[in-house]
Amino acid sequence: IQNQIDPFAGETVAQGRDTGMRFGGITKLRVADSVRYDLSMSGFNLGVSVAEANVTNGGGVSGAENKPFSIAANYGAGPFWVGIGYENPADEDDKVWNIGGRYNFGFLTASLGYGKGTTASGADAKGWLVGVTVPVGAFDLKAMYASNDVDVVGDTKKAGIGAHYNLSKRTKIYVDYGKVGGKTQHFNAEKSGYDLGVKHVF
Repeated sequence: IQNQIDPFAGETVAQGRDTGMRFGGITKLRVADSVRYDLSMSGFNLGVSVAEANVTNGGGVSGAENKPFSIAANYGAGPFWVGIGYENPADEDDKVWNIGGRYNFGFLTASLGYGKGTTASGADAKGWLVGVTVPVGAFDLKAMYASNDVDVVGDTKKAGIGAHYNLSKRTKIYVDYGKVGGKTQHFNAEKSGYDLGVKHVF
């Protein structure tokens, strides 16, 4: 769900997923010792995952006993796509849900996502992301803005832009720029970065 809403699919320095959809360190990119079930039919997709309870899946938190669990569903028809997901990692209080969608207007694709959850320490957290992709010939011009707010910790904001040139269906070159700011317990300054790379899908 998160990667489908982020124009950068959670990749490169310009990605907005980690700010707008994975705020507060609640969600996990990878979960050990898990099983997953996927179902797809007539534009509808469903995914369910459950894992063993252990310290690794709890992010190193001693005594994490919950089984990490996640479920997500999405539906796509023509230019329209919408999805919703829920994740409950191993710690006692942490959980998060995401909802969002995108629409291809032809001259651009716009996406919008929102999330709300609770951190392992019991703090309320929420975030959102808005993005656009504009095709210009072989180029995909991308932009996004994301923000999150975690109680006690503070807020984080990020903007990203990029130009991706498609050499073929499987290969592209890209350049991106991202800037992050906000005011939290651990971060009170603006930072920026850029990247240049080649991606080939085997």
